[in-house]
Amino acid sequence: MIHCIKGELLSKSSDELVIMCSGVGFKISVATGTLSKVGTVGEDVIVYTYLNVKDDALDLYGFLSEEELFCFRLLISVSGIGPRLGLSILSTFSPEKIFLAIASGDYKLLTACSGVGAKTAQRIILELKDKVSSIEIESFKGSEITGKADGDLKRDAIAALTSLGFSTSEATLALSKLADNMTLEDMVAAALKSLSNRRK
Repeated sequence: MIHCIKGELLSKSSDELVIMCSGVGFKISVATGTLSKVGTVGEDVIVYTYLNVKDDALDLYGFLSEEELFCFRLLISVSGIGPRLGLSILSTFSPEKIFLAIASGDYKLLTACSGVGAKTAQRIILELKDKVSSIEIESFKGSEITGKADGDLKRDAIAALTSLGFSTSEATLALSKLADNMTLEDMVAAALKSLSNRRK
C-alpha cells in the first residue's frame, strides 16, 4: 500500500496532479479543493494516497491530510460509493462537515454533492453513523466549533453532555450551533434542548 508520496509537483489539471518521485511520475486524482492548496508547480509536496486496484488499472487518489484520507476510506466503504463519488463528496464538503452531517442524520446536506441522491445519502448515514459517533470530532484541526466557545468551556460542556448519554459527535454538533460568549450552564441547557428535540 502506498501511504503517501513526496516529490516535485510537475503539473496540475482540473482534477489531477502529477508528482515526480525517484524518477517516476505519479498521476493522482484529487478533490477540487486540493488543487488550490497543494502548492505550485516545481515545489516539493507531500500527498497522502489511496490506491484503487481494478482489473485493468491502478488508480491513485490523493489528499492533503490523513483526516481527508480517513474520511475518504469511510465513504467508499459504503455500498455503492466508489472512489470517484467519494472524491466528489470531499470536493463539496470538508471532513468535519461530512462527519457532522452523518452524526446528525442530515442526509439532505449530503444531497448537495453531485451524484448523491436522497437514497444514497440515507445509505451513507445508515452505514456510517455508528462509526462516526465514536470519532472525537472536536479534536480535528479546523473543527466547526473552533472559535464558538472557550476551549475549556467546550470540553466541559461535551463532558457534561456525554455523561448524560449523548455521543461525542452529537454533543459537538449541538454545541457548534450555539452563539458566542455563553456560560457553561447556558451552553449545556441549549445543547440539551437541541438534542432532545432531535431525538423525538
